[in-house]
Amino acid sequence: GDDAVKRTFIRIRDGLNTDQIIITGTGSGPLFTVQYLDGAGVDRTAAVTGGGYTTPPLAPGASTVWTVYVTPAATAPGGTSFPVTVTATSSGDPTFVDQVAAVTISMSPLLSLLKDVDLATAAPGQDLTYTIVATTAAGLSDATALVVVDPVPADVGYLIGSTTFDPGSTSLTVTVQYSDDNGATWTYLPGSGACGAPVLYDYCVTHVRWELSGTMPADQSFIVSFAGRVK
Repeated sequence: GDDAVKRTFIRIRDGLNTDQIIITGTGSGPLFTVQYLDGAGVDRTAAVTGGGYTTPPLAPGASTVWTVYVTPAATAPGGTSFPVTVTATSSGDPTFVDQVAAVTISMSPLLSLLKDVDLATAAPGQDLTYTIVATTAAGLSDATALVVVDPVPADVGYLIGSTTFDPGSTSLTVTVQYSDDNGATWTYLPGSGACGAPVLYDYCVTHVRWELSGTMPADQSFIVSFAGRVK
């Protein structure tokens, strides 16, 4: 997620009489938090998002400056927008209302995966190649600590040495790991004929994992693949 995005708004008192302002605002959601600080930096979030916070009396022409922090969660997908509305209402005359709206957009990286197989149908004894194209969305932050995991279908035996990685225009490097227990551990080393497979194939492999090192800029792609034989 992004760092907190700071929004400020100012309410200026006009008119002839001292007044108090009732401030209400959007509360936090499942993918973001909102915090409201008054002019002295005191957190008024509970009141603002509850029944409303009433300011101390403001003289005609006086003003108060508040700060709003909108913080997307770490799990917020890149490009997600978070609208926040703050309303200031005169306690002396509820018909006098001002409103400020702000939209914060998460700049977290967003990775999309497109998986394909080279044969629409295959009979026992035929080889298949599974390919995944991973792409980062344009206009967002760079991506790091990327990991791609792909299961080997239950009716397919992994082809020894078939795992590939094409970094495309990125500078990523890869470490490939294998699991024989559905991803619980990643220490398995494929072996020819394992679990009753033919020579050069391994029926024990359940998953292949590509662990990427380095930074992947936005709007870039890399490709991973592996092959197997239909049992």
